[in-house]
Amino acid sequence: MLSITKPNDKYRPRPLLFLSNKPDKEHMCQLLRKCKEIGYGGVGVISYKDTNIEYLSEEYFTMYEWILKESKELGLKVCLYDEYWFPSGKAGGLLAERYPEAITKRLEMREDLLPLKGSLEYPEDGILMSAVAFNKDTNTLIDVTDEYSTTNTVSWDRDGSWKLLRFYCIKGLRGMVNYLDAEAVNKFIEITHESFYKRFPEYFGDTIDSSFYDEPQFYSQHGKTWTVHFNEEFIKRKGYSPNLLYPALFMDVGENTISYRNELLSVRADLYSEGFPKVIQDWCTKHGISLKGHIDQEEVVNPSGITDDILKSFRYQDIPGIDQIFKPGRARKAYKLVSSAADNWDKSLVMCECYGAMDDLTEELMYAEANDLFAKGVNELIPHAVWYDDKVVKFAPELSWRHPYYGKILPSFNKYVSRVSSVLQNGKHVSRVAILYPIEGLHSQYSFLEDDNLEIDAYYAGGKYTKENDYQDVGEHIFYKANRDYTYLHPDRLTYDYEIKDSKLCLKNNKNINEYSIVILTGQDTISPNTLKVLLDFVKNGGTVVATSILPKYSNKTNDDKTVVSLVEEIFGITEMQNQITKKTHSNGCAISIPFGNLDKLNDILDGVDFDIDFKNHVEGIGYIHKKYDNGDAYYIVNQNYNDVSLSCVLKDYTNDSLSTFNPYTGECNTIEYKQTTIGLEFNISIPSNRSLFIINGTI
Repeated sequence: MLSITKPNDKYRPRPLLFLSNKPDKEHMCQLLRKCKEIGYGGVGVISYKDTNIEYLSEEYFTMYEWILKESKELGLKVCLYDEYWFPSGKAGGLLAERYPEAITKRLEMREDLLPLKGSLEYPEDGILMSAVAFNKDTNTLIDVTDEYSTTNTVSWDRDGSWKLLRFYCIKGLRGMVNYLDAEAVNKFIEITHESFYKRFPEYFGDTIDSSFYDEPQFYSQHGKTWTVHFNEEFIKRKGYSPNLLYPALFMDVGENTISYRNELLSVRADLYSEGFPKVIQDWCTKHGISLKGHIDQEEVVNPSGITDDILKSFRYQDIPGIDQIFKPGRARKAYKLVSSAADNWDKSLVMCECYGAMDDLTEELMYAEANDLFAKGVNELIPHAVWYDDKVVKFAPELSWRHPYYGKILPSFNKYVSRVSSVLQNGKHVSRVAILYPIEGLHSQYSFLEDDNLEIDAYYAGGKYTKENDYQDVGEHIFYKANRDYTYLHPDRLTYDYEIKDSKLCLKNNKNINEYSIVILTGQDTISPNTLKVLLDFVKNGGTVVATSILPKYSNKTNDDKTVVSLVEEIFGITEMQNQITKKTHSNGCAISIPFGNLDKLNDILDGVDFDIDFKNHVEGIGYIHKKYDNGDAYYIVNQNYNDVSLSCVLKDYTNDSLSTFNPYTGECNTIEYKQTTIGLEFNISIPSNRSLFIINGTI
């Protein structure tokens, strides 16, 4: 049984600690003591040039030992931040210095007219990945890799306009580790994590309980991050050579463009998840600590140029994470993506590095941001940040006792965070609505930009997308307008450990309860035929499938578009979205299509689904998350409005059980009067403006 009014110290928020001046032992120990007093549970230490100590030097480790000894004495935890500044992967420049072969690579294309007038040399440091003859008029592709790789030329006597396209893996930019190469990442770990373990083994698994990586991404390579091992890895996974597929990454090559891009980018997504987070996770597991961290630019609609697939990024990681910085609400549509990664791959914890670079952060906004994060599945906060020297602050705010404004707020705020986290880090997340993650449709639109003179912002924004790629808008509508929780469901998750029973699509998880009564297919032109086969089985067995904006017509597999069109027609009764809502009945289930711009129609459809909790009066700005315990349930309900809200609620399928509210701001618990009905427990609650409340049923 949890002690939610006075939670354990492990639920306290744990800020990043920036070493913004050369540390002094006495000052450092005092800083840690004050962190404890103000309600923090530990720190993640970030050093950079203002630290004025050489990274990973003897002087550096001496300083770090002060932190570990004092933290152990105070009962604080230390998270091993794995880099000098950010993004993770440089080891403070030591990786490029010691292991230049481990630095990231990128893919570049060269093109010349055929027939060639002479031999063509490889770019300096370039490794040939593919050579393809391409006729744009006929979209004909011919693999000439073997001939060109041995002779540096191609014999050519065909009629028509032909080009020789050559694809090289070359040295990347900015000295970061090759995120797609496990061997390279192990070199990074050798310099960073291993150095700490060799020096401080007795602190691992106790004072040092976790490691943190920060903002790995592909956009610094203009979205073209690659590895010399790509072809052999592709052949292992797909059973054929990718040589002919390469041109589709840079241009339209006809009817196979979409499937070729999906084949290549899906493998690259696998190589990232297995090459960076999984390798670090394996090391952390072996050394008794957990792994947390986040990629960069989580909120972009098309992640293909960031790390390809945000849900898949966290498949092997203990604690998926997100970064919420710059301004309130910037990444609010992406919170559910990261917490859904936890649901898909059955994780319990979800972290957020929050409040960084928010110069105008107010107390009201601190709580509003936290409420939104918690309701959408985050359950561990990492405030950004405490600064060693509060006169040297690179990014406001300075969230410590020294600040004249935040110093007064933090003690109460940290208690609130601890209370909420203690409930949401435990129990099993219950979700009834799935939004199919449209990654194949997003991959289909992504091509490598060829102009390397473009500003980095052109790549920072992710890949191209259209207004019909509405999955994030659909999610936000369902959550705060229809007042329903949901999960983004990765199509790969439907390839194993699921079943359809009692009109529900059920993931066989241990830590979360994902039993979907409805699956929503948001706007995407491309999909896996296997996914559609699962959805057809689902509707035939009583489930509900809803499509928004557009219906898919392309397959992520080559020469399989007809299968997609046929399955779409069998499910929905149509092959293209109509101007009005359509519905096709399947035994006890149904498939509904909603044309673009009609998301309000989702409300009526969702009202017909059996949920764990119902609000009789829908109020925009009300969201919730449900956690189930062995002997009870907790519902965390947030009011994102600037006015108080009264709600009439029904907890389904409950009989004669205790019912109470838990106020995370004060720690108070109060009994709720309720009425037992045939459908459950009916009761009324009020939630003040910009506040949250727990409904507790039974014992947690």
